[in-house]
Amino acid sequence: MMKLSASGGIRVICTIVFFFAAFAVTGQEVLLSDQEAYYDTLALTGDAERSYLSFRTLSDSRPVLPEGDTGPWNGVKKAEQYSLGAIDTRIYGPDLFASYNSNAPLGQNDGLLWQGRGANMSLSAGVRFEGYGFEAILKPVIACSQNAAFDLASPAAAYANQPFTDKAGVWGYPGVTYIDAPQRFGDDAVYDWSWGDSEIRYSWKTLTVGFGTQSIWLGPARINPLIHSNNAPPYPKFD
Repeated sequence: MMKLSASGGIRVICTIVFFFAAFAVTGQEVLLSDQEAYYDTLALTGDAERSYLSFRTLSDSRPVLPEGDTGPWNGVKKAEQYSLGAIDTRIYGPDLFASYNSNAPLGQNDGLLWQGRGANMSLSAGVRFEGYGFEAILKPVIACSQNAAFDLASPAAAYANQPFTDKAGVWGYPGVTYIDAPQRFGDDAVYDWSWGDSEIRYSWKTLTVGFGTQSIWLGPARINPLIHSNNAPPYPKFD
């Protein structure tokens, strides 16, 4: 991760929050959003059609709503969509998430964002172009965390020796010897970015081929899916 000083991290958070406070920040069908939960409900009651209920990505989360939608969000403008000749265009976001943890880090299914102690924020926006069988989505994410200090528990005894003494020997959890279980990411504020739910894909009839970094949610769960999730930053993949 790229790192800033604590004061620099706070400046990043404040600048972005104040800038986007002037806009109406709305979300589309990102994983676990209120919008997606609404579509899931309509699909389960038979009032909408979804391609999948147990396999979800940003690209797949496009339900077919019936004419005369009678759901509680009937008439609400759900997305900015345009047509440029044979090319369909859609605007995503901006989506702004902010949290403040007063005592210790806490967060789940938040993708790139590390919700440490103190102020945390992630911001994402993007656009999708679709036509002639191709679909291209650019939806990067930036995230920052104050990552303020708090009292750490004593790490597992396995971390007491080299090469862990100044790493997991300081930040590791007690009783846990996994490399991906730190209590805190160092002493400084944390800033990072990723391509988020970006992807390029070609589809023809039942054939689809794509490459990107979209998060995959496999299974019907709302917190812990069978495999994959958006609990960690996305990674490049081909399918």
